[in-house]
Amino acid sequence: MNTKNIILVALALGSIALAAADTLSVTLPKNQRKYTGKEPMTFTLTLDAPADKASVNFSFRNLDMFLNGKTSIELKPSADKKVFTATIDKLENCSAPSMTRRAVQPSAYVGFTPVVTRGGKAVTGKKITPKFYFHLDQQVSDVFVAGIATQGDGKFGESFTSGSQITLGALQKFKFNPNKGTIEFFVFLPTTLSKKESILFFTQGGNPWSYHMISLLPNSRKISYMAYSYGSKANVIRMKKDLYADDFVHIMATWDIDANKMELFVDGKSIGTAPYTKPCGGNKGAATFGGRFHFVKNTVNIISPCQLALDEVRISGVVRKPEVPAKPYTVDKDTYVLLHFDGTEFLKDSVPNQ
Repeated sequence: MNTKNIILVALALGSIALAAADTLSVTLPKNQRKYTGKEPMTFTLTLDAPADKASVNFSFRNLDMFLNGKTSIELKPSADKKVFTATIDKLENCSAPSMTRRAVQPSAYVGFTPVVTRGGKAVTGKKITPKFYFHLDQQVSDVFVAGIATQGDGKFGESFTSGSQITLGALQKFKFNPNKGTIEFFVFLPTTLSKKESILFFTQGGNPWSYHMISLLPNSRKISYMAYSYGSKANVIRMKKDLYADDFVHIMATWDIDANKMELFVDGKSIGTAPYTKPCGGNKGAATFGGRFHFVKNTVNIISPCQLALDEVRISGVVRKPEVPAKPYTVDKDTYVLLHFDGTEFLKDSVPNQ
């Protein structure tokens, strides 16, 4: 399977004082303050005493930020282990769970926290949030990723592939219809079973306790579709038999409050129905695939992760017919989200910003 690593990075200008003689600097060529994503960015940590290793943690709005798919960057030591450095040659994508759908803003505050280890003991320095300005017209993606996303073979063209690592994709603030709609996609299911539920696709509105969730049940290859709104009973449709396939499977979930029905389809065949009596989600949606974000204080965890390959994700404001497409979807007036995962900008949504 051919893959192309998609890099997620953050940037800033400034320095952090670890101690009187310890400093971390993050610099661009000629000390410029406007960053386009094409210039090299260098980290230099200078210490008064030798250290075993050093790293820098990133945060945005008091929550972990993902840099190269991780929330920290390791620095390489000099021979005397007093100077630690790292360089980011090019910015491909800037993202964090708390960012908007466009993923970046003209100016923002990014937190830099140095961590130095000596004798097996890690010491965390003081975090600062210096101002910086960047201009990334062609660098911004609609989907941001926690982990390392790759492009692999898809149902049509290429796919979003998580490989052997925990990887979550997310799309925020798109138009959504909680009263009536359709979520559909092609998925290549993981080859191994998980002891816990594995989320294929999760979408919610402004309330985190009002959502639609498509998942694999624990220790099985059974697909489940749940619609839930806080204060009401969760409505769930579950497959009765394990699903075995050596190719992409087409999953479709529909809901219609007027018809009081939600339904799950696998490869065009109905798995079952359940009542749909209360709108789930909101008029603006936020979706994740391959897991779900869980926020605890100032950290972000990925829960219910699922290793998968995903292709042709479409969210609509109408109930679609349960047809398995023979070619990629196209945008029509009822399409709210459409992700093909093809080409060099495979994290772009085919539907214009809403």
